[in-house]
Amino acid sequence: MLLRYLSLQQVLRSNPTRAPTTMEHPVTAPWGVRITNADFEKLKGGFQPKDMEDRWACSADKPDQQGSIVVHWRRSWTGSEEIALRVNRLSDGAEIVEITWERGTGETQVSEIAGKTLATQLCQNLLGCEWAT
Repeated sequence: MLLRYLSLQQVLRSNPTRAPTTMEHPVTAPWGVRITNADFEKLKGGFQPKDMEDRWACSADKPDQQGSIVVHWRRSWTGSEEIALRVNRLSDGAEIVEITWERGTGETQVSEIAGKTLATQLCQNLLGCEWAT
């Protein structure tokens, strides 16, 4: 039997239900993490999955008049948004001022610490950001 491997883009095109979705149980908390200009540019650039094994995708909204952005982390297969970071541009870098994450329900609720830890790990491992929490 010959197996055919499809790119993520082929899968998403073949299944329109995989369009990005919003969070069902969002929770927002202040964060206040200062980051460098280099990290701000990495967040703006985002991350597009290259292989089916890549579980995450990241994109940023266009900057507003003050240069602030919202960075969206989504599951690559389902398109469901799991984390959103509001990042304000500063004269000497930027600041992640707020995080919104999918809390979940029942026994699988994600805490603020877990949401911030996941966001930090994603930004460091997939984008190469260097800030520390």
